[in-house]
Amino acid sequence: PWSPAHLAAIAGIEAAVLRGELLALAMPRGSGKSALCRWAVIWAVVNGLAPYVVLIAATDATARKELRKIKDILRFNDLLMADYPEICGAIRHLQ
Repeated sequence: PWSPAHLAAIAGIEAAVLRGELLALAMPRGSGKSALCRWAVIWAVVNGLAPYVVLIAATDATARKELRKIKDILRFNDLLMADYPEICGAIRHLQ
């Protein structure tokens, strides 16, 4: 189950996307910060909540890895495909 820290982070991410509130996210290493942010980017984009999304990483190499993970999720995640076939289907078709 989600921890209270995760729930607070998710609420903060939602407020930032939906209402433009500011959010600084600090959690221990390995607690899922990157995964939460990655899925927040996908959530905002596929639902048309933000025309542009910026995900900042510590280094260029890390940023490239995060972008690759987002692309892979959009291309290969079957559950996301079921919910957003118009987006994921087009991405799969383009390969």
